Amino acid sequence: MQVVININECLVESPCGSHQHCINTNGSYRCQNLSKCLAGYMPAPNGITCIDIDECETRSHNCEENEICTNRIGGFICSCPGGHHKSVVNGVSRCIDINECDREPSTCPTNAQCINTIGSYYCECKTGFQKSRDNDRICLDVDECQEISGLCQQKCVNFWGGYRCSCNSGYELSSDNRTCNDVDECEIHKVYKPCMGFCNNVPGSYECTCPRGYVLAIDRNTCRDIDECATGEFCTGRNDICTNIRGSYKCTTIHCPYGYINDPDQKNRCRQTSHICEGDDCYTKPSAYTYNFLTLVSKLMIPPEGRPIFSLRGPLWYDNIDFDLKIVKIQAAANIEKVTDNHFEITKGRHEVQLVLKRFLEGPQEIELELSMTVFTNSMPRGKSVAKIFVIVSQYSF
Repeated sequence: MQVVININECLVESPCGSHQHCINTNGSYRCQNLSKCLAGYMPAPNGITCIDIDECETRSHNCEENEICTNRIGGFICSCPGGHHKSVVNGVSRCIDINECDREPSTCPTNAQCINTIGSYYCECKTGFQKSRDNDRICLDVDECQEISGLCQQKCVNFWGGYRCSCNSGYELSSDNRTCNDVDECEIHKVYKPCMGFCNNVPGSYECTCPRGYVLAIDRNTCRDIDECATGEFCTGRNDICTNIRGSYKCTTIHCPYGYINDPDQKNRCRQTSHICEGDDCYTKPSAYTYNFLTLVSKLMIPPEGRPIFSLRGPLWYDNIDFDLKIVKIQAAANIEKVTDNHFEITKGRHEVQLVLKRFLEGPQEIELELSMTVFTNSMPRGKSVAKIFVIVSQYSF
């Protein structure tokens, strides 16, 4: 006996569309139109089938103005464009712009500024940086010193994100931060006296020069006195004495007073022409005059206790020796403070005396002093000599 099994094609193949009913019959099936299409569909032009409604195209969707409508089979979805997120504002779902610049860590590198835009952002390089050719979100340092000719007058130093102008030694950067001005070292450091002699400013530096009678030392700063007397070229007379002065020299011809002659054994000494003595002036008249020359710089520093500059010692066999100092002559210009008795002091011992300078002397100036020495025996004068002291103060303090 043959058994026939009826297959329900509606269950196996679903031959009808989703918008029609499949009706099984003996050995076959038929499709029957729905009375109306489901939501999201509409009848096809043949009136038999239902087709999808594109709500996005027909604008029958309910997406907000800045939302994106995307059609789906039987419906649609509303989504936010890139760079936005959904947020409910006053009970209404809206797409709000995402501020990428508020992200942590920063969206842009540290040498760039993040600029937010609607739905996106961009990185703007900070001053001193430029975008990479390969990646516009990478900012590279700009070497202004290489790219901008003449940016600095002398030296240009590039650094990360900028540059700085600098100057050669002896120059300083001006207020425009670009050009360099010469530094007048002579004026700036005048309190510290960069030169012993004269300071001459030159571009980028300074030079020292010395007055006449000096030479510049190897350190190019100090002035060394020229000892003209040491050359033997000056003051060549028989009775001439050459005295070296700082920056110069002085010739003095020894003219002995009447009754005295030049001592052949001591060029700076005049002795009596005769040793025969008559009358009371035998012991009060000097037996000899000596000529002594001292040179000092102008405004020589003097310690509080004074500075000894000359000493005179008498014979030890006399009971007592008396010393006396007087100023004989002063030569100085009107604008120079002339010496007075207050500048000197004599410190006496039993057989010796010291001439002490108590205050500095201003130069140029020449002073002639006489320091007399009288010796005594049994309180009676037994002889006298005079030391003539010529103090020559130079013009400069070095």
